[in-house]
Amino acid sequence: MTKTSAEKRMPGMAGVVRMLAAGIAVIMVAGCAGSTGTIRKPFSDPQSGALYLYMEPLPQDADRITFSLAGISAVKADGVEVPLALRMSELQGGAVRRQRLLAVGELPAGEYSGFIFKIAKAHLHNEDGDAALLLPEKPARKELAFQVEKREATVVSAVLKGRESLKGGIGFDPVFSLSIPENPLPSVTGYVSNEGSDTVTVFDKRAARVARVIGTGRAPAGIAIDQLQRKAYVAVSGDDAVEVIDTNTNEVISRIRLHPGDAPREIALASDGRILITVNSGSNTVSFLDPLSQTEAARVNVGNRPSTLVMDREGRKIYVFNTLSNSISVIDVATRLVSATIPTESGPMRGQFNRKGDRLVVSHSMSPYLLVINPASFSAEKRVYAGMGIAALKINPSTDFIYAGYRIGGKTEIFDSYSYIPVDSIPAEEGISYLTIDGDENNLVGVRLGSATVQLVNLVSKKVVGQIDVGEEPYLAALFGEK
Repeated sequence: MTKTSAEKRMPGMAGVVRMLAAGIAVIMVAGCAGSTGTIRKPFSDPQSGALYLYMEPLPQDADRITFSLAGISAVKADGVEVPLALRMSELQGGAVRRQRLLAVGELPAGEYSGFIFKIAKAHLHNEDGDAALLLPEKPARKELAFQVEKREATVVSAVLKGRESLKGGIGFDPVFSLSIPENPLPSVTGYVSNEGSDTVTVFDKRAARVARVIGTGRAPAGIAIDQLQRKAYVAVSGDDAVEVIDTNTNEVISRIRLHPGDAPREIALASDGRILITVNSGSNTVSFLDPLSQTEAARVNVGNRPSTLVMDREGRKIYVFNTLSNSISVIDVATRLVSATIPTESGPMRGQFNRKGDRLVVSHSMSPYLLVINPASFSAEKRVYAGMGIAALKINPSTDFIYAGYRIGGKTEIFDSYSYIPVDSIPAEEGISYLTIDGDENNLVGVRLGSATVQLVNLVSKKVVGQIDVGEEPYLAALFGEK
């Protein structure tokens, strides 16, 4: 049998194994670089809260300074020091050009007066090499009054003042300006769910800066934003619930309870905002929720281990991807009945409609092929080889380009939606686990699981224009102005 050009590009099994091994090694290295500690469950104690200390980009007058941290502690109002876990231990002037997560910690609820920074060493770069700087006898203490609430997170921003920190060219005593950031305007706000730290990170998508961290229930996953009502809905998988966030204040204001064992993974909002749909991977069901009364209006049985969903362009049908059934359940929104079941390759994971809405492209976790499905006939019309490991899929409705992010290999492949041939790619330092598009800023937004970051890439230049440190095991990003 003659092989197609796509099949000729397929690697042998040994090649696949080598790529998997290499990719895993890259992710492990990327996840550990520059990090000395972490907290995974900041709300394990119901009497505690969480603190996230972010370092703003180092100023130009600190370009010649490199210093290492031995530790950072938050200081309670009574003088008790609570150590934080360092996420970065060495800061080099000229290298820290974006906001970085410096330290995190679980803190007893109460009033705090500031921080103590313990410096291990510092150097000054000059033409003759590096010169060690003298350090102060006592750790640097910086004042900032703030309150830690039970089961809530506090974000503190630190700005290093380079010229004031350098003492006579021979000493280093860091001077920081500390503040609590304000919420960004809803129109420029993005959200990232962090399954590993039970939080949602709130960021300014234009400035690529974290402004808030919201404590949630266990294992937050999918997010849907109601841009008119200024609300965000978060599927809290570990608590069998959906939490409602007021996007003006970025606070959890209510919770919609589902059935025990539902484990909702992803969520969608009907175009009129009147119905929320959750995919419940634990019970093999889909729930139709009324966001006004915050009750379940209907429940539909689907295939085995549903994981994600996508709604068609008209908002009439929902396509639910059943990972272990190797199928897609098509649900009519009006009747709330399964109208068709479409067979797929092994492990269907993500689906995206093209601009016209007459083709659905499906990626798989256990197959190297994309399926192109005709929603009119509920049948596959094309099988496209794309390689193993696609974890993220997004179609740009403005251009119809297909963006496929690979969990292993560190790239995003760009496919033409007519020929389904790769036409370009966006290199990355590590794998991508989720993709979406910011229509306002014309950026491709990628979630990077290994380093717990979100990457912003301009769709025209294909250059990285922003990178954001988020929580542990980031799952999904959702934005105002998303398309």
